[in-house]
Amino acid sequence: MPSRISFILNVFILIIFCAFATLGCEKKEPVKILNTDFAAGQQWAYRTRPGEERSTLTVLKVEDYSLYGILVHISVEDINMRAPASSKIVTEIKHFVLTETALQQSVSQLIRIDAPLTNFDSEYVNWRNLFVKGKGKVFDIEVSEVINYFEAMASLIYQDKNVQGENREP
Repeated sequence: MPSRISFILNVFILIIFCAFATLGCEKKEPVKILNTDFAAGQQWAYRTRPGEERSTLTVLKVEDYSLYGILVHISVEDINMRAPASSKIVTEIKHFVLTETALQQSVSQLIRIDAPLTNFDSEYVNWRNLFVKGKGKVFDIEVSEVINYFEAMASLIYQDKNVQGENREP
């Protein structure tokens, strides 16, 4: 009988030990190794639009979506995108998402691997919320074409507001 009590006592001690050993441990997602050349903090030269040869892009985040493949979140700096509503020049785009293939076709030279990352949390959350609803934009074209797309969309929005009379002079 004493061996049975001793066994039960040992099991009880083991259970208590295991309970205390896991206190404070966070449940973490398993680390997924991405098979890609891109990583957050990389700054790249890319095939730019004419006049923007000094422009660079920075990788902000890399994610693997099983249905879509590897998606790369980037920012671009030193661009000259016209903002028709104010006739100002937009010099950066803080966040957009490309397929890995589109980015591979765009980049020409790795400049550095430790570029400072801008805070794009709110942009990411907005994109992610749209993406899970099937509405988040993922570009499968070169970076320079994405900039052309944004510039054209800004121009169309401005023209549409003028047609509707929202920007008329008094």
